[in-house]
Amino acid sequence: MCHDLRIQRMTHGDKTLEGYSRCLSSASVAKAIDQIKSQNFHDYYKKKDFVYINKRISISRNLTVSLTVTETKREECPARDDSGARLSPKPAATQGAVPRPLKVHEEKKNVSCVPCDSLYFLKVPKCASTTSFQIFVTYGIKHSLTFALPPNPGLVPISPRILPPEYHRSPDGRYNMAVCHTQFNKEGARQVMKESAKYVAIVREPASRFESVWYYANYERVASTYSRKQKIFLNTIASYFGVKDPSDRITEREMDVKAKELQQSFDLVMITEMFDESLVLLKHLMCWETEDVAYVRAKVRQPDHRSRLTEAQKDKLRRLNRQDVFLYKFFRKIFEEKVKAFGKERMEREVKEIGEASERFIEDCGAELIGSFRTVKTWKVKKRSSICRMITLNGVDIEKQLRKRQRIWVRSNLTYDLSTWKFT
Repeated sequence: MCHDLRIQRMTHGDKTLEGYSRCLSSASVAKAIDQIKSQNFHDYYKKKDFVYINKRISISRNLTVSLTVTETKREECPARDDSGARLSPKPAATQGAVPRPLKVHEEKKNVSCVPCDSLYFLKVPKCASTTSFQIFVTYGIKHSLTFALPPNPGLVPISPRILPPEYHRSPDGRYNMAVCHTQFNKEGARQVMKESAKYVAIVREPASRFESVWYYANYERVASTYSRKQKIFLNTIASYFGVKDPSDRITEREMDVKAKELQQSFDLVMITEMFDESLVLLKHLMCWETEDVAYVRAKVRQPDHRSRLTEAQKDKLRRLNRQDVFLYKFFRKIFEEKVKAFGKERMEREVKEIGEASERFIEDCGAELIGSFRTVKTWKVKKRSSICRMITLNGVDIEKQLRKRQRIWVRSNLTYDLSTWKFT
């Protein structure tokens, strides 16, 4: 029988350790418990089969141990409740013999989990999607993951057919990450992604999103007139979700049916206006660390390419994008329910932690928002590490380098060590 062991907190003298180990034998678990009971946990800490996710040094007068051991069938990604928090384990009676904690804190415990390394991201333009994209690329590069990389990202349904063989030759035809612009197609996505993949999207208030894409592309001012040229930008959110009605005659009841179907497909739909809160829920969904969702803002518009729309102009844009408005309201309501279930104080604390992690990221790279590209500001960095270099690139150039990376991997007959690759 395979055991999972997590030390939620262990302090002795001036040391505090937190750790997690998966799939241990019964003998290994028993040995760990005996060493902890005897306060001689340092030898076990050095064992290679015991993997720590955190080490913290603090001052503590007493030995405090909180130990959870569970028998479980391993899953790459843990189950979640509606708030995105990890679900509690089944009662001990259904799991077999489970040792009781040696000393249990009164605070609520999180069940141990394994970071999820497979993600489909619906990258909707001008929804903070490039910032999100950089977070996912950073994680994928750091963990030597593979990417599904369409040659011409955009409103093209995700499927194996759009993946060129010169840089796609996964043994099972599946990939860890699909985070470029693609149109969602449930069946196609299932064929491309790992079975354990999580499905995430992001949406933005439609009038704000429409104005942003219009000025990013440097088109003429939009809200006072309507032309055929503008029509291609209408209901873009619905287009990327694959549910847009081109005639715009779809009823709200029909939209509700489509939205509920999408809800069944996506584990999380992030909200641009609540981006940090979205990252907190994402972190828990994926079982990632706070540092994994640290970020720098991408495509920050320059002041002379910003506009202030009147309420009348915003209302007109919402009427023109009514399908997007329906989807936005639908997913925003679900998102706010998840935030409420997560807990206000807990959310505020974790949002602050992400902010601090992002500040460290910027400081470590020596990054400054002083460059420019078209209508947006760009980052300049002093440190030339791979990830620091990546944040100076636009999305198109990042994708080009990812294709180059994966082409090398394919040409090596999949023997190339992806962990050695760096952005240039």
